[in-house]
Amino acid sequence: MHKVVWIVAAVAVLMTGNMAVAPSASAEEVLRAVTAFNRNVRTPKSFLRFVDVVNREMKGTLRIDYAGGPEVIPPREQAVAVRNGAIDIVYAPPNFYLGIVPEGGALGASDKTPMEVRANGGFAMLADIMRKKLNAHFLAWSDAGLGFHIFLTKKPKMMNGSVDLSGLKLRSTPITNKFFSGLGATNVQMFIGDIYSALERGLIDGLGTPLFVVNDFSWDKFIKYRIDPGFLQVDIATVVNLDKWNALPEASRSKLQSLAIENEKISYDAFQKDQQALRAEQAKRGLETIALEGEAARKFRAAAFENLWADIKRRSPDMADQLRAKFYN
Repeated sequence: MHKVVWIVAAVAVLMTGNMAVAPSASAEEVLRAVTAFNRNVRTPKSFLRFVDVVNREMKGTLRIDYAGGPEVIPPREQAVAVRNGAIDIVYAPPNFYLGIVPEGGALGASDKTPMEVRANGGFAMLADIMRKKLNAHFLAWSDAGLGFHIFLTKKPKMMNGSVDLSGLKLRSTPITNKFFSGLGATNVQMFIGDIYSALERGLIDGLGTPLFVVNDFSWDKFIKYRIDPGFLQVDIATVVNLDKWNALPEASRSKLQSLAIENEKISYDAFQKDQQALRAEQAKRGLETIALEGEAARKFRAAAFENLWADIKRRSPDMADQLRAKFYN
């Protein structure tokens, strides 16, 4: 029933304001966009700044209208919506649609920047896969360069210079399941909206997430420890329904793509500076850092990447090694 509700809602959003007159050849193209997270989180805010740039630079030819976040279409159903044309643009982690594009895990499993994978052909390789499997144009790898960290409400045990998470329950996702279980933790699946109450009630002892998410969702009220170093990488992709993309005038496609590539570098640099400020803020609030060093730190990071690449190969045996050569050292 809920799928019917969001389909009706999406259609209503798409129709709003578009019933006046038939468009002319010179009419401004409109692309409707949704995000996987609500607009109060840092990454959607970054996307909305990109939208502002597009709407200013392409005024009169193309406009992006932000329809909303999870309240419009549930995050794990947004990929189907963009594939079917119920929405034009989706800004979301491929982690949410690995069942459709398992190769999308390459973004999270990458230790390279968007600029590097555009230069070495990796971006084009994944874009071709998204065209075929998602009926979408891969516009940008957005807000990259951010690692995940394990955040805990309880101090973990240490073993041979690394952490032992046995006895702890961690909220996990498909890209962290095997990594967490390898550290001894029990994986708990839940929607992001349920994490605050789960931490408050002690149903979970922590989770893996980027630095900014802990602050933006106020989970820092319960979190006491952060394990360094970070691992994997934020994997948000901006994709456009392929039929809609192909229907745009060539000049509009070229300009929009150019602005998206420019924004990849801008957002990457901005988030690197943001991480420094967040570390200082978390320390000021009393969050204790458990910093792994030397070989223990190297093995910790490597385990996260290797587990995810193994999962990508299990899901996509024909493409995993080719993607790995482009996305991971």
